[in-house]
Amino acid sequence: DDMCIIALSLKCLQRLLKICSDYCADWDICLNLKQTKNMVFGKPTMNDKLGLNNAVIDWVFEWKYLSVVLRSAKQFGCSVTDRVRSFYKSLNSIL
Repeated sequence: DDMCIIALSLKCLQRLLKICSDYCADWDICLNLKQTKNMVFGKPTMNDKLGLNNAVIDWVFEWKYLSVVLRSAKQFGCSVTDRVRSFYKSLNSIL
């Protein structure tokens, strides 16, 4: 029930969003637009608008996906600090 769409250009990403939207419509799958976000890695293009089901998708600088925090930057990067902290917190409560 989680999905990540990656594309090399905004034009390709908008096309993939349209394909995803059409597929979901055919199979009666609802997409939660409140949890749908855009993030860019590389050259910033956050002024461009991408849409899904006639709604504009927000751009974010940071997004938590499958418990890993992704951060927008010139190169792809992620942070697992929260997961490590959660692990040690759980381990300490057991011990």
